[in-house]
Amino acid sequence: MIERNIVIQYLVSVLISVLMLSCHDKEEPTPAGEGSLCFSFDLMTGELNTNTRNDDMSHTETESEYRQFEDAIDLNDLGVFLFAKVEGGDSEALLLKVTDFSSQSNTSIHLSGGPGSYRLNFDIERKELSKILDNIDITPDGTDNIVFRLLILANCSSPGTNAQAKWNSIEGKDYETVINELQDWTYAVAYIYNDNYSGEDITKLYTNKKRNCPMFGTCLYSVSQEALYESSPESRLMIGEIDMLRALAKVRVVDNIPKVDGYPRIVSATFYGTQSSARQLPFAAFSYINGSQVHTPNIVEPDRELKFEGAVSYRLGVIPDAWSITPTDQRTGATRIGYVPEQKIGDVYDDVVIGMPVFSIEIAHSKNEDGSENKSTYNVAMTGYKDHIFEFGNNILRNHIYTLSVDAIGETGPKVKVRVNPWVTERQHIELQ
Repeated sequence: MIERNIVIQYLVSVLISVLMLSCHDKEEPTPAGEGSLCFSFDLMTGELNTNTRNDDMSHTETESEYRQFEDAIDLNDLGVFLFAKVEGGDSEALLLKVTDFSSQSNTSIHLSGGPGSYRLNFDIERKELSKILDNIDITPDGTDNIVFRLLILANCSSPGTNAQAKWNSIEGKDYETVINELQDWTYAVAYIYNDNYSGEDITKLYTNKKRNCPMFGTCLYSVSQEALYESSPESRLMIGEIDMLRALAKVRVVDNIPKVDGYPRIVSATFYGTQSSARQLPFAAFSYINGSQVHTPNIVEPDRELKFEGAVSYRLGVIPDAWSITPTDQRTGATRIGYVPEQKIGDVYDDVVIGMPVFSIEIAHSKNEDGSENKSTYNVAMTGYKDHIFEFGNNILRNHIYTLSVDAIGETGPKVKVRVNPWVTERQHIELQ
């Protein structure tokens, strides 16, 4: 019994020692005005939106259908540029550039989160900010606000290449120069497709190459010196949100054909267009305002002839039922989606029937006695809808969704409706304009 009590007393003393040591080692809060400036930005790449439209399309809009491709960021292919200036100053000077998130060597920035919403935490040494602000110290009674500019570029390097080397080739020290260096960056859309797969399952069609949609984003926020001065690791300043703009458009075909014993039904869909690559930056990127939709395309080959001969094809993948844009009680068949570059809608012969781009839709009408299916292929040119559907001009625009709803098969072909919507609902921002 005595030995047992000794053991218990020993364990109690050890526990008390550990507790005292942990209390002694606990970091004290950083006093205001000392240590690093600590602030955060939320990086928004998408969200599920289930607002039902009460129009003639009669289905629920969902922004992110294949979330891993549409909303995720490849940490091995991400560039973060942080600029700063005194409010009213001429140009933003580069404060921090990070292009390697594969290691923990850079303690100035930390990225957390996942597809849809990420958070960037910055810990900036006060002397570093002061140096690029012409030696202005951050004080609690400073009258000049500090303007931060965040520039994000994601998922835009070629598969198998050194993404960091591409990012590090950008040498500009102010925002305008960096944007000018990025103007000619392009993205080959063929990178996203798996050439070794001939089926339609979206999870197999968009794998083995480039797995994420290229994105661009920039925001500009004004912050008081007092708020910066008071920031610390224990009291981090939330500066604002940045909405990522996808460099591609999404196209989709919805099978809404009434069926008898499973027929007629869509068995495949392909988008034929004129562009094989997309530009990383949107049109007028230097003046782009965070959260805006673009209404002017930035086309890689704007003068390419709009004709079917030599067109670039993009296969559309089937979305599993759980990810479908259309409720099961409103959809009679599969939904197929694909991702395409910005391009013109038009034709060279002033004939909307043979214009570009084209949705090529294969329909199975019935099953033959030998088990094969009786099929037909129909080409639906988007020029047949441009005058009364596309309010932003005759273009396929990045960060927009173009939906073709096939509602019936008539004697002359499919009866369809076409709709264009912004990819992401615009948010409200408290931002320096």
